[in-house]
Amino acid sequence: MFKSDRIKRCIAVGVTAFLVIAAGIILFFVIYRFNDVQNALNTLGEILTPITYGLVMAYLLNPVYNFFQGRLEKLFARRKGKNVSKRALKASKALSITITLILALVAVTGLLSMVIPQVIDSIFGIVESLPSNLARLSATLEETLKSYPELDDTAMNLYNNLTAMLDQWIKNDLMPQLNSLVRTLSSGIFGAVNLLKNIVIGVIICVHVLSSKITFCGQVKKMMYAVLPTPKANLLLDNVRYTHRVFGGYISGKLLDSLIVGLICFAFMATFNLPYAMLVSIVMGVTNIIPFFGPFIGAIPSILLIFLVDVRSAVIFAAFILVLQQIDGNIIEPKILGDSIGLSSFWVIVAIVVCGGLFGFVGMVIGAPAFAVGYSLVGMALDRSLRKHNLPIELDTYIDLDHMEEESGQPVAKKED
Repeated sequence: MFKSDRIKRCIAVGVTAFLVIAAGIILFFVIYRFNDVQNALNTLGEILTPITYGLVMAYLLNPVYNFFQGRLEKLFARRKGKNVSKRALKASKALSITITLILALVAVTGLLSMVIPQVIDSIFGIVESLPSNLARLSATLEETLKSYPELDDTAMNLYNNLTAMLDQWIKNDLMPQLNSLVRTLSSGIFGAVNLLKNIVIGVIICVHVLSSKITFCGQVKKMMYAVLPTPKANLLLDNVRYTHRVFGGYISGKLLDSLIVGLICFAFMATFNLPYAMLVSIVMGVTNIIPFFGPFIGAIPSILLIFLVDVRSAVIFAAFILVLQQIDGNIIEPKILGDSIGLSSFWVIVAIVVCGGLFGFVGMVIGAPAFAVGYSLVGMALDRSLRKHNLPIELDTYIDLDHMEEESGQPVAKKED
């Protein structure tokens, strides 16, 4: 018996040593051939693009599918007979997927048909009207500064420098990029076909995932309990459910909140006849998806854009955005999201800065819920470790803690000076 245990320990040590050496070799190879590894990952990402599209579509459409599938299954199941539950399930799945895809197609097509033409017109309108807007703004500033002659030279020099920089940016950067974009859209047949192929394959994958998600979940659970001990499998399953609850609730809630903000912004701008209503509303809605920094990222360039057309309109819009963000932050968003991520503002800022720097816009959107999941999982792991050592898990215990009694494990508070 002793010899058998010794052999097992030797095997465990050998396997561990082998894995450590293999991991070291792989890490050295990744660092030494980083560019090749990066190119390989980019190629793999391009290959997996349609699968990614399909999984994202399925995840976003899953609530809509569940809504129709549950009700249609009950409707079909009212008929009694042999195997009626299987027939009802198949019929409800097929019809629910069809309705979900039709609704998604109608929503996307309608949104794009309304938004894209107005956005294009707004962009080219900005470029065409910019010289006249700048001239009018210059005249307004000159009239205003006549009452303050001591500021006249400084303000006009600053204005001339800014307009010169803006003019150079439009001529050297913006217009060539717009022309390049137009040429790419008009001549990029291969890119359009490739995008269409990825979308079509993504839709097919989305259909299969929605129709077979119960089977897929069962297979994953079976594999988990086959590979892991039961307690660890249960813990992993709870963590996956928690991650889904945080991500699903946050993403769907944030999208709805941003849609409401964009619609309110458009309604206000259209009512008061403010310029570039559609373009600015889209910018405000899209950037609102980003926590904390989003409203500022969208509001500042929008105010500057309106300022070039009309100073009074810019002031009205700036005041409206301040009121809207107060309403959204204190009423709309809490009602929709609640405390879905449970992070303090400090950790939200850290998550956005880090994830945004690593993954761009997508990182800024999913950084907060991803960080919240990691934060919660680490917290639960720490609580389990404390329980094993028979130590308290309440945070208040450690705020005024001086030390723990080694024998009893009881907390001793700091003494007041």
